[in-house]
Amino acid sequence: MLNVYSLKVDELIGLEKNSDLAVRIDSKLDSERLKIVNRMTSNSSGCATARGAGLLLQYVGQKFMDWQMNPEILTTADEPVELTVKTVHEILDCLGERIDFQYRHGPEGKPYWAKTGMPFFNVSHSAGIVMIAVSDVEIGIDIQRIKGKNELNMARRFYSENEANLVENDCEIFYKLWARKEALGKRTGQGVRPYLNVDLSDADSEYMKQFTWNELKIEDYYICICR
Repeated sequence: MLNVYSLKVDELIGLEKNSDLAVRIDSKLDSERLKIVNRMTSNSSGCATARGAGLLLQYVGQKFMDWQMNPEILTTADEPVELTVKTVHEILDCLGERIDFQYRHGPEGKPYWAKTGMPFFNVSHSAGIVMIAVSDVEIGIDIQRIKGKNELNMARRFYSENEANLVENDCEIFYKLWARKEALGKRTGQGVRPYLNVDLSDADSEYMKQFTWNELKIEDYYICICR
């Protein structure tokens, strides 16, 4: 199964710590995510992203507490990926009592819900959007906003020669490949570094065939999911 959720956090940027909305959101976050929020400047974009990610995790965590008992809420791996897009207020209005989810972490820090019976999850964010993918198998997700800046130089520095040549002909390919590399690194829990110069440009290559990939382009964002 694969479920993907998205939340825009633009309205949380500039939010003061003691504002009604900030207090309402923070009261719903688990203790680990709240610590992350409290370490940041309260009205910064980073704090907005941390709040959004914590809120989305609370929403998805509550939704999937009983996922094994409620298979009708799940999609199957063979179905097309459809994003469930939520607003901050939609999530707040449907949340139950806060659950203080606990996490365990892989060797490189990849988070998992500690509660037994919960699905795998992975979180990504870019330019005001937070996404979470949930699956019954190990998963990585990445979202990249197309910026149009120094792509070829970056590709020549980090990518394989073949990938860099592709970027030279189409700068947007840089972001598609970067999303693949990030999603793969998050899937394996090793991070992006081991895969920077690995050629991921051919979907039919043996390396790509080791995993299941779902890719979307929405407006000026590339999204990649690796399972």
